[in-house]
Amino acid sequence: MIKNIANYMFSKKDIDVLTSPIIMTREYNENVVEELINNHKKLVVIITDVHKYTQKNDYIKAQRELLRFASELTRHVTKVQYKVYDYLENVLEPKSELLKTVVEFRKVMRKVQKELRLFLACWVAKGIEGNPDAFIEDLEINTLRLASRLKHEEEMLYPMYEDCRDAAA
Repeated sequence: MIKNIANYMFSKKDIDVLTSPIIMTREYNENVVEELINNHKKLVVIITDVHKYTQKNDYIKAQRELLRFASELTRHVTKVQYKVYDYLENVLEPKSELLKTVVEFRKVMRKVQKELRLFLACWVAKGIEGNPDAFIEDLEINTLRLASRLKHEEEMLYPMYEDCRDAAA
């Protein structure tokens, strides 16, 4: 359990990333897919670090990275919500098959997001050190969830977004 947040040291870069605003717009953004894929890479690096520190029994560093992962995941999900889903739902024809696909995809991704958030809320509150074996089991399950979500975004959602680039023009 986190008894003193001062034990979890964040660099200035971490603080800047965690506190910088996400500029929301419903306009097509040529760079958003690249930005989101870069976010995916960052999320994978962070969750890999959580695994690495847990295997070394360095639960303080693992907890710090878990907190960082939670913040980065929230930022990523927010960016996808506002920059991709909102754009697609705004430009696609009402009742079109593509819009139905986007809406259904969003529902599925919300379920995955909810499961990841429950995992994070549980372990950020409890701390890893009290039950590392249970944490490792949950971490494995949720790493697979994350990988599945990222893969589906890259293979399905982002191509839909790119295909609709001219729809708002």
